[in-house]
Amino acid sequence: PVKDEAGTITHLVAIKRDITSRKRLEARLQMLANAVENSSNLIGMSDPPGENGGIIYANRALLQTLQRTMEEVKGHRFTEFISNANPRELLQNIQSQTLRSGGWQGECLVPRKHAVDIPVLLSSSVIKGENGQIIGLLGIAQDISERKGAEKELIFKNALLQAEAETTLDGILVVDNENRVILSNRRFAEIVGVPQAVVDAGDDAALLRSAADVVEDLPRFIRKIEYLYDHPEEKSEDEIRLKDGRTLERYSSPMRDPQGAYLGRIFYFRDITERIRSTERMKLWSEVLDQSAEGIFILDARERIILVNAAFER
Repeated sequence: PVKDEAGTITHLVAIKRDITSRKRLEARLQMLANAVENSSNLIGMSDPPGENGGIIYANRALLQTLQRTMEEVKGHRFTEFISNANPRELLQNIQSQTLRSGGWQGECLVPRKHAVDIPVLLSSSVIKGENGQIIGLLGIAQDISERKGAEKELIFKNALLQAEAETTLDGILVVDNENRVILSNRRFAEIVGVPQAVVDAGDDAALLRSAADVVEDLPRFIRKIEYLYDHPEEKSEDEIRLKDGRTLERYSSPMRDPQGAYLGRIFYFRDITERIRSTERMKLWSEVLDQSAEGIFILDARERIILVNAAFER
């Protein structure tokens, strides 16, 4: 109000200030705060290192993971929430590298109040003011319990697969969708007769070139392989004659992920030379029996007739 000499209000003076920019900034800060609070990442902030370098903020995800309230973590140091089950030097590495290089990233264990430690992927960094001075610390982590569990299961399955592959009588070869050898057992090199070093190199093209020294009908062998690579949906079963007189039975099947995407092809090789020879011998003996003038019949253990020759029939 503006008053005259008698104290009577004669005018009003109004001052207006444009606060649009400030309001926009406040809105953005609120949006950022909401994003941090509702993030699935574990986020915490603390004062700079020193006597009062305690936690000043922890978002909902971090508090739920630690199974603690804000009152229980506020004022405590970040280092108190790094599990003692971690390697001794880990905590020192996190502290020194964060302050020296401005950040640290890696895996560590975080203790929970009423449960076992959980693994997290932690990223720590310093927060600097306009003059470059450290004004706080920021920690962002991801709960990787599920990933670690999946990795452990995968390691177990791989170990089981390797053990099974090495104990089977079949030769096993696995080629991915880019025609690279990703798995084989020792039996494969033994059965096929190719150098183990060529198999271990993982180059399918080099392996096919090496097969030229052992396969009897190489063009047919190559055509079959090319056909299978061009028709990833097909299974196959055939026989391969080797130059040393042996015969291999080859079976192959496509490998797919749970969504049905083609990952590669697995081959099984089995030496059936003795089985073929036994079959041929049986055919020969059958012909001998049929040509015999003597009537012959064969009984099983329960005295049932299982085989007779032509002379017996006559």
